[in-house]
Amino acid sequence: MPFKHKIIIFVLSLVVLAVVYYAWTTLGSRSVVKEETKEIFATTGDEAVFVDKSGQSVSFDKYFGQIMVVTTWASWSPSTKVELEKFQALASDFANQPVVFIALGRDQDRTQAQRFLDSIPDLPAVEVIIDQADQFNAKVEGFAMPETVLFDKNGDIILRLYGDNKQAEISQKLDELFAR
Repeated sequence: MPFKHKIIIFVLSLVVLAVVYYAWTTLGSRSVVKEETKEIFATTGDEAVFVDKSGQSVSFDKYFGQIMVVTTWASWSPSTKVELEKFQALASDFANQPVVFIALGRDQDRTQAQRFLDSIPDLPAVEVIIDQADQFNAKVEGFAMPETVLFDKNGDIILRLYGDNKQAEISQKLDELFAR
């Protein structure tokens, strides 16, 4: 076989290896979010269930494939202010990690939620979303306030905590996920 043919075969082999490597590292690393998780955050009907502070509809599609830490809050809950401040501090600790922290307001209209949010310090490291129909709590069968649910990249619930003072447990579980 002539030397020129050997070089062509060698170059083609390298190209094939590069394509296989790219497909494996890029496509293989994408997580597939479970349909059950997508259903938890699905919008049903014509009215927006999840809205931001300005009243704009929020789609959770942008968060799927990421680790999500979702904590529930309500303006009527006495522990909400302190809980959200701790949640903000935790989110700040993980600001450079691939995780999204979501504070999900329960079963209240946006105006009521906004009045409460205006009375507490800003939460710049946290996505604040209002669940006007309390859909999340119903779909995850939540029963306590506050409640925090940690989803992995695939949408599996890997940690569920009720009550206050859970930052150490969340930190530990996140560190474990990032070590994988």
